[in-house]
Amino acid sequence: MRIEMKIGLLLYAVTLALRCFTGVPEFLMGLLLGLAICFEIVGVLPENAYHSVKRFKKKLLKLG
Repeated sequence: MRIEMKIGLLLYAVTLALRCFTGVPEFLMGLLLGLAICFEIVGVLPENAYHSVKRFKKKLLKLG
């Protein structure tokens, strides 16, 4: 399992725990849930697409 998938699952678990036990604002809950979904999608990409995304990310970081 890729690290991105693990991070996504962890963020999802944190979101569910916060929803059950605290009164966190909906904006923060939506932000955490959106990040969790993004990480999970990247975590399940096929190898070719995954490496393409990583190259694109490195190229963006070099420009900035």
